[in-house]
Amino acid sequence: MTLWEKTLRVIGVSVLLLVSVLYLLQRAVLRRDFSRLERENLEERLQTARYVVDLELEHLQLLSGDWALWDDMYAFAADGNAEFLAANLPDRSLEVAGLNLMVIVDAAGRVLYARGFDPLHGGMFDLPEVDVAGSGPLAPLLGPADEGGRSGLVMLQSGAMLAASRSILTSLGQGPARGTVVVGRLLEERAREGLSEIARLPLRLRNASDESLTADERARLAALAPGQSTWIESRSGSIYAGHLLLRDMAGQPAVVVTLEPSTDAYNYGQVTFYALGTMLVVGALGLFLAVLLGIEVTVLSRINALRRQVAVVSSSADPTLRVKLDGRDEVADLAQSINVLLAGLEEAHRSFAAQQQELRESERRYRTIFETAGTANVILDEDGTVLLVNPEFERLYGYSREELEGKRKWSEFVQPSDVQRMREYQLRRLREPSAAPRSYEYKGYDRQGNLRDVLLTAAVIPGTRRTLANLLDITERKRIEEELRRLKDFNEGIVEGMAEGLVLEDSEGRITFVNRALETMLGYQRAELIGWSWTQLVAPDHIESIRARMAGRREGASEVYESYFLDKAGRQVPVLISARALMEGGRYHGSLSAITDMREREQLEEQLRQAQKLEMLGVIAGGVAHSFNNLLTVIRGNAQLVLAEEGLTEQLRHDLEVIDGAAQRGALLTQQLLTFSRRRVLQPVATDLNRLVRDFVQLIGPVLGGDITVQTGLATAALPVLADASAVEQVLMNLSVNARDAMPDGGTLTFETAAVSLPAGAAECRPAVPPGDYVRVSVTDTGQGMGPDVIAHLFEPFYSTKEVGRGTGLGLSVAYGIVQQHQGCIEVQSAPGQGARFDIYFPARAADQPRKQEG
Repeated sequence: MTLWEKTLRVIGVSVLLLVSVLYLLQRAVLRRDFSRLERENLEERLQTARYVVDLELEHLQLLSGDWALWDDMYAFAADGNAEFLAANLPDRSLEVAGLNLMVIVDAAGRVLYARGFDPLHGGMFDLPEVDVAGSGPLAPLLGPADEGGRSGLVMLQSGAMLAASRSILTSLGQGPARGTVVVGRLLEERAREGLSEIARLPLRLRNASDESLTADERARLAALAPGQSTWIESRSGSIYAGHLLLRDMAGQPAVVVTLEPSTDAYNYGQVTFYALGTMLVVGALGLFLAVLLGIEVTVLSRINALRRQVAVVSSSADPTLRVKLDGRDEVADLAQSINVLLAGLEEAHRSFAAQQQELRESERRYRTIFETAGTANVILDEDGTVLLVNPEFERLYGYSREELEGKRKWSEFVQPSDVQRMREYQLRRLREPSAAPRSYEYKGYDRQGNLRDVLLTAAVIPGTRRTLANLLDITERKRIEEELRRLKDFNEGIVEGMAEGLVLEDSEGRITFVNRALETMLGYQRAELIGWSWTQLVAPDHIESIRARMAGRREGASEVYESYFLDKAGRQVPVLISARALMEGGRYHGSLSAITDMREREQLEEQLRQAQKLEMLGVIAGGVAHSFNNLLTVIRGNAQLVLAEEGLTEQLRHDLEVIDGAAQRGALLTQQLLTFSRRRVLQPVATDLNRLVRDFVQLIGPVLGGDITVQTGLATAALPVLADASAVEQVLMNLSVNARDAMPDGGTLTFETAAVSLPAGAAECRPAVPPGDYVRVSVTDTGQGMGPDVIAHLFEPFYSTKEVGRGTGLGLSVAYGIVQQHQGCIEVQSAPGQGARFDIYFPARAADQPRKQEG
């Protein structure tokens, strides 16, 4: 440590002691006086807060008076007409008035109006039944009010509320009173900000029962006398917070208003104190600087003179130079000791010069070998500094030796990702030469920034910690290798990424290669197919036709045709084959075939045909239904007119009632036809499908009978969709009735719901729908089941497997039409004797999403 540093340290300690003394004075004097001022200021602000709350209650009384002392309100309290509410209390009336609650009660205690406004979500809502005669929180406000009204704080489930009420009188204040008007405003965040702005104070509101109250605050709250409502809390010694207790209309603690700490007076005292302290510190520093100047003149100047002479000697090449300093003090003694040291260094210099001459002779011999080598050579220091390069190294990297030797690190020429690996090799080589690989590859940059691949062979020079490295440029070789690898990867990527299957056969018809798409198509692993004959893939009844085509391919023909393959499970797969002969020198060496899976296309074509057929039937059914409905209207009208006449015989009345009943059943049938033809306009609304299914299951029991057990497996979360609830219930009812008829001896009917995602190409779902998120309703029975021939016609109108008289054949057709109008689809799974499962998919939508009109 220098004398300057020691002197500065003494000054620092002295200043620290001075600051400590000032701090103790501040604790003893300032805190006591300024804390008293701060406490008095806080008490005044608490009174202001109390005043602001009272002003808010007076404002609410004025608002309640505006509504209660109004002739229209006086009339409304007598007759309760709805036109008054529609004209004067629309949905946003409370929000515009800045209120969160309004209750209107007539003189008999009946609630004429009770609504609230939710400031968090910005919407109106109906209040639950208001307890007029009971002991609810609003009871003190709902009875006959005094002339000036009533006001105070009430505690609701939604929080604390300032409320006021007035008796309903005429605009002249005349009676008798016809009821009471109550208005209220929640003490929530926006109310707190408004009160803070009016009072110009930072306020915080908490319920007296809130868990956020500290244990100390709860204790002080419990200790308040009946007439006491404020207390001061000490925080951090000289910082205070004020609390104001607001009691509800029953006199019970309700809300604690906290005035956050303010330290204006205390901070002013602190600033004054620190200004005085700064002046004292500056004076002390001036004194210490004077002392330091004296030390500089008497001691430090002689030491600096000695330092300058030592610098001259150290920079000179003359080993005979000595330092000179007069005097008899300790600094002069130090100069004499330095001269003794310089004499010893002079002797050592002579010995070193002789050793250097011998070393130069040895270096000359090795340099000749190093310079004339046919490869790039470099000698590196232990830290990676380039010490020596030969001409081949200069040509390799494009630098001259003057730019390299002793000026650059080896890592400057190495790709950053290889630097750490080469450093680790170097450290291991210095510890143990055999611990690191002697030769390895790396990438480096030449002067032009070109990236080169280099093969390095390195060894430690014996007796030193330096490394000799031999470098061979292999950039061109690596480029050729990389080009071949990229070409191979590119070709493999094309083949493996194709959607079509590829089959490569040799001249004997044996499979030599297949791609991943063919594995997926047929369910085989590649290793299973290699070596097979092509006949093992083709369906037996198509082998001969392909064999004939193979004969033409040997002549070089290429063609496109359809056929059938067999997958691993033995199922026939319709395919489109595009085959090309591989010829070399006019000789056939095999063929390359691209295989396209035609299953999806056939399924889509079948769905299109079914949809077109159903659409045509729907148009016909809709036209017939309208005409038939007009005829039934005439029949029912005339039958009912005759039934209304007097003097009819019992037989005639019975016959007319039979006619009217038959016409009514015909009208229901036409309604089903109109639904199937999509001429009935649905009214979709936001619906929880989980709840709809749950309510439906509770009502279906009498329809099914006692022999059928109903089970449910509903999703735990809500499943929102846009749906016409009555239409969806009709779909469930039609499926339930069909399931009942399929289980004449009883069984189990299961309803399940789930949120699912349909992938692209869900071919079994009819009609076809786009991929996305859906809500699925599954109806499963344990009945007789159906075969493929029945499923193919299941949704056609008037198609039924029941005996005559037991069904119209429209149940599933109507269900299909309703689901299609909801932009959904139905999937059927069944087999004879194994029951049936119907999966209905509705698009999952948020309740507030815009609704698409259908009809």
